[in-house]
Amino acid sequence: MCTFFINSHLIKIRKYGTAMLQSFRDNIKGTVAIILVGLICIPFALFGIDSLFNTQADAEPAAEVNGVEITEAELLRAIQMRKNQLMQQFGENFPPQFLSDDRLREPVLQSLIQRAAMLNTAQSKGMTVAGSSIDQIILGTPDFQIDGEFDANRYQALIRNAGFTNTSYKEMITSEIVLNQFASGISQSNFLTEDEANYLADLSLQTRDFNYIVVDKSPFEEQVEVEESELQSYYEANQNQFMTPEQVKIEALELSADTLAASVEVDDQRIEEEYEQEAKSFMPATQRRAAHILLDPSSDDYSDTLADIQQRLEAGEEFAVLAKEYSQDFGSKDSGGDVGVTTGDSFVAEFEQALANLSVGEVSEPVESEFGAHIIKLVDVSESAMPSLEEMRMEIAQKIRQAEANEFFLEKLNDFKDLTYNVESLLDAAEQLDLPLWESETFSRFNGVGVAANPQVIEAAFSEELISSGFTSDPIELDESTVVVIRVVSHEPEAVKPFDDVKESITQTVKANKGGELLAESVESAIDRVRQGDGTLASVAEEMSTEVMSVEAAKRQQQDVDAAIVRILFSMPKPDEGASVYSPAVLASGQMALIELTGVNSGDTESVTSEERSAIKAQLGRMYGDADLANLSDYLVDQAEVEI
Repeated sequence: MCTFFINSHLIKIRKYGTAMLQSFRDNIKGTVAIILVGLICIPFALFGIDSLFNTQADAEPAAEVNGVEITEAELLRAIQMRKNQLMQQFGENFPPQFLSDDRLREPVLQSLIQRAAMLNTAQSKGMTVAGSSIDQIILGTPDFQIDGEFDANRYQALIRNAGFTNTSYKEMITSEIVLNQFASGISQSNFLTEDEANYLADLSLQTRDFNYIVVDKSPFEEQVEVEESELQSYYEANQNQFMTPEQVKIEALELSADTLAASVEVDDQRIEEEYEQEAKSFMPATQRRAAHILLDPSSDDYSDTLADIQQRLEAGEEFAVLAKEYSQDFGSKDSGGDVGVTTGDSFVAEFEQALANLSVGEVSEPVESEFGAHIIKLVDVSESAMPSLEEMRMEIAQKIRQAEANEFFLEKLNDFKDLTYNVESLLDAAEQLDLPLWESETFSRFNGVGVAANPQVIEAAFSEELISSGFTSDPIELDESTVVVIRVVSHEPEAVKPFDDVKESITQTVKANKGGELLAESVESAIDRVRQGDGTLASVAEEMSTEVMSVEAAKRQQQDVDAAIVRILFSMPKPDEGASVYSPAVLASGQMALIELTGVNSGDTESVTSEERSAIKAQLGRMYGDADLANLSDYLVDQAEVEI
């Protein structure tokens, strides 16, 4: 089912620009999000492994999973991405000790290992994506367009700044889609019995009555006095928080067919000749737009459901309405079953054959494939026509430029290698080859831009050989038509920041920690007193200069109460009749809450409509499916050959 889902939505991207794996498409709307795509598709897929980068021969991999290496450069980049994610999620006040490489290395590496094990399993099952579909995704990505049209130079610049080549970027997208196929197939296969659904629906609709106070930390921080010796002790014990990373500055000389193409002039006659050749070989193709309703033929109610659909179709009901109601293809049902356009090779053979035998507007009998039973409607048929010369002019010109640039590239490549071999400066080579010499700002392994963001360049720039010798690197192949040579201009080793430079931030951290401890002690003491009858929540609120908030029938999705309070609230045991239960809660702001649970109310399942019950059942099924996926990923790692 999931492969059909992917195939159908790749077609929708190609023709209509609508969503394929909505979470995936959402992830590629922003430049930064291009690289964060894996972060959202799968909880533990921190980043797309660029397995096509060739690192230095002597570079030790960070891990190896079933023979596939996770390089140190990949791990370092994933660590930095995790840091960025945490900073975006929690803001500048996120404790710096949680952002150290040492703290993040192990969990990030384990995530990459899980990802590699899952990808290996998915690929071994034959899951893949057509290269043409990947091209269409790239062509349809707004970040790569200028005035609504794909721009090759913009595309190359953006992915290179992110540390990718054309090949490795396509590989990353392919991997993410395959992982989504695999993950969706597992997480969406879970189901609940009616009894389970009713029980869980009751739990999910349960409400709770409670009172609470929120206590600020700042008064407790004001009580804290910090000695110089405490600051020094914290500094000595946590020096990994105050490190400046190893940094280098490089100069780079790049030979690229894309750059050479910009200087190639193409006249109109050449374009017209090329157009005539393409017109001779053009083969018009029949395009069929399809919609379907996907059913599970093994389900107990399949026959009844099928009969109901066919009866309602015969009565004149809209196919799209029935698709929204019945289809189990969650990717197309909301759009009335629309799976886009095919020229005969986009869907499985059974689907394509049935579609080809339909007339426009006609609906098929059930067609079974490996994904289930399809009721197919042929929505429209059109014939592709040869684009006009004006429509193809820019494309043909670019094609000619690229072809000539590739020839120039090969002609210049030997001179490039000779002039840059083992020299102490790239200036002479740049002048003789008429190429710009690029010099970076000082950068670490994590924050290089442009060429300096490429994992191969990073490995070379931080290698002992280049740092100590001052000579140039061997040519580094960024892709099939781009090579670069670099030289380390300066090097700054990793070092601890001076105490005076970080004293102020240490003072804030120590005061915050000690203030938090005082706050926690005060709240716990208040809870003990209230439990023993020595005071009430109201008296505690007055003592702590805050006020009591009361909420009746709070839901699990209560929007007007801090999420941490709601989470603790629904984990508290049910109080006895006429009694209350108390618990503290730590808020993301650093404040603490004291919660008084006074009552638990059963969910009103009688008032739940069938649509709401189905939605609850589907949501809970997804939750169980996600748990299955997590368990499977752990199992796959256990079964994999992992070397660290």
